Amino acid sequence: ANSDNPEDLLVIAAWARDPHHGLKIRYTPQIMLCLAAANDKTKPFVAEYSDQIIRRADEIRHIFAAYTHLFRKKDGPYFKGTLPSSLKKGLARAFARMSLYHILKYNSDDRPRFSDILKMIKGVKTSRGAVRKIKQDAKNWPLEKSVYEYLLNGEISKDSPEMLQLRSRFFKLEKIKDVTKD
Repeated sequence: ANSDNPEDLLVIAAWARDPHHGLKIRYTPQIMLCLAAANDKTKPFVAEYSDQIIRRADEIRHIFAAYTHLFRKKDGPYFKGTLPSSLKKGLARAFARMSLYHILKYNSDDRPRFSDILKMIKGVKTSRGAVRKIKQDAKNWPLEKSVYEYLLNGEISKDSPEMLQLRSRFFKLEKIKDVTKD
């Protein structure tokens, strides 16, 4: 990152992550992306290379956790500061590429949650502010509003995708005999 060719760090990370022609490594490229996001020379390249490094929805959480642990200052039980813009863009682009199935597959209550990451990406302090921002800037937002509301607040509306509605009905069932293929 501090060399005469700082972009090489991300070139190597992308090659190491490449599942077809590279080394097929998952975690080392993620840490390399975090290092690049923290270095002034490599920050401009982070969003571009994040597409090649972040290939699974759970990697969004890994990168956020790694960056937070390595580079944000801790003030008591909370972390202070924000993410670099290039990392925010890279994480938002990763969210936009993931299917709802993959986001739901890796959505859990373990920290960091997707809701934590979404709040940091947009940099707003309240969910109402984020929803307002989505309506104003919908084409640049990585998730549709109903999916965002589900990840942030657990709310499922009639506008939510069918997968969310079916999932909600399934988890409300109390007896095994009530479970059907539908």
